[in-house]
Amino acid sequence: NGSTANEWQQFYAENHASGAPPKITINYSTSTPYYYNGSIDNVEIFNSVRTPAQISWDYNRGGPVAFWKFDESSWTNNCSTDTVFDSSGQDNHGDSCPNTTGQTTPETGKYNNAIHFDDSDDYVTIPDDSSLDLTSGLTISAWVNTDANEADNVIVSKGTSYEMGINADGDIYWDGVGAQVDDGSARVLTGTWHHIVITNDDTTATYYVDGIKTAVSSAGIDADNATAFTIGYDGTNYFDGLID
Repeated sequence: NGSTANEWQQFYAENHASGAPPKITINYSTSTPYYYNGSIDNVEIFNSVRTPAQISWDYNRGGPVAFWKFDESSWTNNCSTDTVFDSSGQDNHGDSCPNTTGQTTPETGKYNNAIHFDDSDDYVTIPDDSSLDLTSGLTISAWVNTDANEADNVIVSKGTSYEMGINADGDIYWDGVGAQVDDGSARVLTGTWHHIVITNDDTTATYYVDGIKTAVSSAGIDADNATAFTIGYDGTNYFDGLID
């Protein structure tokens, strides 16, 4: 039956039958006196048929491969000490850069603290890791509050593999395989917190601003590379404002 003794397993069943529902029992079958032998936890019933994506999310709780809250009380700006901590459990911790002039003090964020990038030289670097080499599909999200919208206002970058940012028109852009594409929404206004999300299945980039789907572009993810993951910088361009 595919189950393994002494290990937690998640099971899901659906029923489309009409008519009066049967009596629901836990740990017992009413048709034949069979009992369950083991532990049961978190029994849930939904009033709709769950999609495969929803079931997958239920199983792993949608855990990200990286989650930087920027809620630390301070950071060491020597570009080598891990003080920007990853809360995902994947240990993708970051360093405040550049040496001696990177950010050390957080500012008020959308939730608790945030990091302010000066559009001059501030950024956070995270060492290359296989958990960040996402070539078949990914979702990137961030809260941003820009001081100014300008070309290539970089939120995050994994070198030539993938990049998300904001352009001079207040559009969200994606940079992966081929030329840079954007949502053309002009929804990201300066001096205001916005929630930015891009999903990409290596074929299509889908953009969201403040929970609203704004556009879809034909754009993929480039090949894996050994480049560090950076926040607020892509090797040439910097971010101007707050990221949370």
